[in-house]
Formats: sequence, C-alpha cells, structure tokens
Amino acid sequence: KMEGSIYELSFDAFAEVPKLQELILKQCSIRKISMDAFFGLYNLTYLDLSHNELETLPPSLFDHQVSLKEINLSNNKLTTLPEDLFVHVPAKLIRLDKNPWHCTCSMYEWKPSQINKIKVKVIDDSLCQNRYDKGSMCRVSYIYRYMYEQSVTPLCASPTRFSGWSVFHLLRKHLRCYKKLHKNAPNHVQKYKKAIHKKFPKFHKIITVHYT
Repeated sequence: KMEGSIYELSFDAFAEVPKLQELILKQCSIRKISMDAFFGLYNLTYLDLSHNELETLPPSLFDHQVSLKEINLSNNKLTTLPEDLFVHVPAKLIRLDKNPWHCTCSMYEWKPSQINKIKVKVIDDSLCQNRYDKGSMCRVSYIYRYMYEQSVTPLCASPTRFSGWSVFHLLRKHLRCYKKLHKNAPNHVQKYKKAIHKKFPKFHKIITVHYT
C-alpha cells in the first residue's frame, strides 16, 4: 500500500518488485499513468486505483497483468477508456462506478459480469453440512464471492440527454450497439484477428476466424 500524493506513475515504476501480488494506490492524487508503469507485474492479482484524479488511461496498460483478478478504478474522472484495455486481463471484478462516463458504442466490450459486481465475505458451510446432518459441530469458516450489486453499475454523465442512465441499459436499449456491431461484423472480425495475431504471433498463418 502506498500513501501520499504521487501525481504520476512513470515507466517501470514497480520493476524492482516483480513478485508483487497486491497494489493499493487509492487516494494518492494520481493524475497520469505511463503505458508501461505496471510492466513486469505478472503476479499482480489486485490493483486499487480508486479515489484518484485520473482522466485518461493509456492503451495496453494492463497487457502484462495476466494474473489480475480485481481492478478498482472507481471515483476518478474517467470519461472514456481505450478499447481492448481489459482484453488480456482474467478479471473477476472491475469497478468503474462513480466516474463521469461519456457513453458511446466504444463501450460495447464492457462486461456486466465483471463490472456490476462486488466482493462479499460469506460463510462457507460446505464443509460443515455433513457434520451438521450427523449432529456434530464444526468451526465456521468464510470465503469471498463476487456478487451482483446494482449500486456499482457505471452511469453516464454525457451526452446530456442520457445523464444518470446505466451504461449497459443505454448500450443495449437505446444506442443498440450490439446490433450495430453485428452489422459491421467484417471490421470486427479483422480487429479480432489482429488481437489473436498479437497474442500468438508464431501461429498467425494457421489461424482462421469464421463469422456467422
């Protein structure tokens, strides 16, 4: 955990701690992050950048965070995000709420299954059930689960006519982004093929993408 006013995270800011698993940078007045600030943090599982002054994020910022399960970007000044920002991240939870989002179809890749969730501590009674049925006692243990929570759904700040609307409701019902994506499928397929080539450069000649 880091405290104080940092303002900017520069190139290779954490190069000396490659085994770092949790990084808490909330309330540090961060305004700018270098594209390679998190380079080498392959073991990072939790990243908290909430309550800062971020207005933009660079493309490919999380390309090397192949273990990242939780990202908190809530309570910043973000209006848009680079497309494919989370494409290499196996995240279970991504907090984007309490930012002044400008809602467009560029958000079509956002996944409600990651973004509309919170982490909750619950009782794990799976190990106790058999003992309970037999009349014996066992020690209570707890586990964490990711659960849907409407209050963390990101909301639009602009365009003005959609201010206060849920991002996902707007994308699905009014901007109809998914239908537009289907209509423009050839361009989307090319974009997908480029992403595959970037991830598996040695096999690009044998990869075929079919669109149906």
